[in-house]
This record gives sequence, C-alpha cells and structure tokens, in this order.
Amino acid sequence: MPLNINARSGDVIGRFSLKVGVSGILAAFDPYPFCLAMGKWISLYAFVTLCFALLRRETFERDTFTRWDETLWLLATGLIFTGIHKGLTGAL
Repeated sequence: MPLNINARSGDVIGRFSLKVGVSGILAAFDPYPFCLAMGKWISLYAFVTLCFALLRRETFERDTFTRWDETLWLLATGLIFTGIHKGLTGAL
C-alpha cells in the first residue's frame, strides 16, 4: 500500500530521521551512558527545531507535517530514551 505523503511532510520526516541518526552518532562519543546521551542530544535538537518553528511563525496544519510536529516527535523520542535509561539503571 503506497503512502501518499506530500513533499513537505517527506522533508519533515527526513529531517527527523537525520536528527535522530546524528544524535546516535554524537551519543556514541558522549561520556554519558548511551540512552541518556541520546535523550540529551535529541532534546537539544527539539529545542532548536522549536526555535525555528517560532521564528518562521509556522502553525499546525491538518494535511501536512510541520516543524511543530517534528518538535513533538523529537521531544517524545528524547523522553523515551531518557525513560529507557532510568528504567535500565533503576533511577526511577
């Protein structure tokens, strides 16, 4: 079943994937434990994406993904990695 994703949504998905991938590379060289470092780097990217969304005065749109959607995805992914770290270390 083919996906009908417009070009703008495809760009957002690509940027999200790139940011998560770069975060993984940066986390591999970070002195913190991997999952905690991933959460930290992804959260930093979420903050930067939020700033771009505010500067560009973007809004949520029904038919396409925007930087706001990307920010929410990044925040959720960062929280998941932080939660995994806390679950593995028993730091809940």
